[in-house]
Amino acid sequence: MTKYFTNNFSVINLYKKPSVKSEVVTQMIYGDSFSISKKSKKWLKIKIKEDNYRGYIKNKNFSDFSKPTHKVNSLKAKIFKFPNKIKKDEISFGSKIKVIDANSKFLRFAKGG
Repeated sequence: MTKYFTNNFSVINLYKKPSVKSEVVTQMIYGDSFSISKKSKKWLKIKIKEDNYRGYIKNKNFSDFSKPTHKVNSLKAKIFKFPNKIKKDEISFGSKIKVIDANSKFLRFAKGG
């Protein structure tokens, strides 16, 4: 059985070869899932589950696969560590998240999906 991981970074480049000087094949957005076919200290050779693109990404701390419950449908969604605090980051249109709590203005979602 194939083990999948979830991208928990806003955007990650997928390279044709294991080098940042290599051609960028596509980008993974927050919540995309992937499998690893080869691993080194600095690079992972992967296949993106959603569109079957293959290539290399930098080896980072990714989350185990988490099935998303929602998809971002605005151009950008701001991320806050706590409600009504300073913006921490943002995720882009199409990003997939797993909502674990909601109130009138904010959603709390699991890191990595």
